[in-house]
Amino acid sequence: PNQLADLTREALGRLVEHKLLLLEARRQGLTVDSAALDRAYSEQVSKLGGRERFLKLLRMSGRTEADFKKWLGEKLLIDRLLARMYSSLSMVTTRRARKWYEQHPDRYTMPPRKHIVHVLCKVDPSDLKESRKRARTCAETVRERLLRGMPVEKAAEGLERVEARDLGWVHRGALMPEIEDAVAKTGDGQVSEPVGTVYGFHVVKVLDTDDGGLLPFDRVVKSIQAELDSKERKESLKALLQECRKRWKVETFLGETGQKG
Repeated sequence: PNQLADLTREALGRLVEHKLLLLEARRQGLTVDSAALDRAYSEQVSKLGGRERFLKLLRMSGRTEADFKKWLGEKLLIDRLLARMYSSLSMVTTRRARKWYEQHPDRYTMPPRKHIVHVLCKVDPSDLKESRKRARTCAETVRERLLRGMPVEKAAEGLERVEARDLGWVHRGALMPEIEDAVAKTGDGQVSEPVGTVYGFHVVKVLDTDDGGLLPFDRVVKSIQAELDSKERKESLKALLQECRKRWKVETFLGETGQKG
């Protein structure tokens, strides 16, 4: 019941915001001409697989074509309102992005990581004692092949119950503790000794190491600008909705819950 009430409250909140923004768009004298509405309508019909499928989906949702066109017209009007508001916002300059970068270095610092390939020689749960011996022998064979420079897929060829793959770049804490320890002790280009776990015996080869550290500003400047731009848009929308609530009285009722806002 609480989850349903939360979902109802959330949906009601979105509906109220939609109505407030619609009122504000009309107050500012914004309009949507029929040609723009027809184009948007045609695009929606095309995206949903054609007119026949579109009308079928409308019927399934309990809406009419007129209902949809009304909603679409309102959406276009609100989009124009937001476009006007966002166009008045100043661009996030490189200087401002750099200031943010310098003030939040932890957000752009990468932990150390290693590029590894991993091979698991699995045990057979129905015959643990003997299968662990076979898995150990399998892992030793894989290790010898990797030491000779074989690709991981080739190193696993012809062996039973083997899973071999390139894990890519892996941070500390992403693997089982036993394997983490083996990786930590293994240098670039080296292959670990077989490591036993409940799953069998593992062998890892470290291909490369990245010590991590602060990412260069040039690599993150665009993402910082996008993040700050998104933050500004959200704040400006929040401020606009607050103004709308002051301009128009809003009362909402949540049915049987007896709550009123």
